[in-house]
Amino acid sequence: MMPVVPMPSFGVQVSGEFPAPDLARARMALEAEMRAVGTLIQQTWVAVAQRRDVKRTGAYLDGIKREGAITISMTGDEHRLSGEVTVTNDAPHARFVEDGHGAYHLPDRINWAGAKVKISSKTGRRYMHIPFRHFAYAKPKKATDSGLSTHTIKQMMPPTVYNRAEQLKASTQLLQGPQYDTKGRYHAADKYEWGDRLHVSGSEGFKVDPKVSQPFEHQRSAHTVPNVRMSDGSIGQRTNPAWQAPKHEGMFRTPRQPGGGSRYYTIRTITQDSPGWNIPARAGKHIAADVATILRTPEGIAALRRRMVAAVQDNIT
Repeated sequence: MMPVVPMPSFGVQVSGEFPAPDLARARMALEAEMRAVGTLIQQTWVAVAQRRDVKRTGAYLDGIKREGAITISMTGDEHRLSGEVTVTNDAPHARFVEDGHGAYHLPDRINWAGAKVKISSKTGRRYMHIPFRHFAYAKPKKATDSGLSTHTIKQMMPPTVYNRAEQLKASTQLLQGPQYDTKGRYHAADKYEWGDRLHVSGSEGFKVDPKVSQPFEHQRSAHTVPNVRMSDGSIGQRTNPAWQAPKHEGMFRTPRQPGGGSRYYTIRTITQDSPGWNIPARAGKHIAADVATILRTPEGIAALRRRMVAAVQDNIT
């Protein structure tokens, strides 16, 4: 279900006799004013979301700004005319941003019968490869001046890691389409010509915890997530085991993008019975509701009403 800014409705009533051509002009003028109102809602929604730093991937903002986000519907005849303007956000995660979610175990939410799920030829277990993007290091001032999101800054590599990663021989996607094994089972999204992988254990830039003689990043997932909804519907808690490798282990580099730099990824595997991959609860930001509160003040509604009345009156007198 897509988030919609809940604006109140109001009417503009005009009485008298006027020829049909004038009504057509009034209809066009009213529709233009309604589209202007939709644009105002759209711009306010984007501004509020940007102030809240909701730009982790850009998909939420793109869902608001996309072509077709504003829809206008007009109905009526020579006696009565009404219309409705709607602004929606169709980003896949927009509802989670708006309303939040409870804690859950990710493998329990995946459709393991889906077309893109892989099946091990040896064990028959279903699994998926999940890519994680890592961003090039930037000094704090440059990151701030560039307007980078909090998510991007958190996912930056340490400078010592980035210095090594940018020297990797690039891995190239061959753009040959989905790959299937001899039994017709999905194997990969494409073919790749693999370059170098980053191996970090015991390397410079990866500090070791002296208490356990392991890089600190081995332990980054070793915490308990409470109130997780299990696959049977019950509520319990799960503890993520430590990762089997540091955060940047196995990282690869893609070729430089047009007008930009390389991109860096690691890939981790998730199975139906993975004990980790527990997602903590997250509170909703309720951005759409806040936008409506901003726009539907008595003064704002009065101003919109005056614009609507004027649009009609200018074309029927």
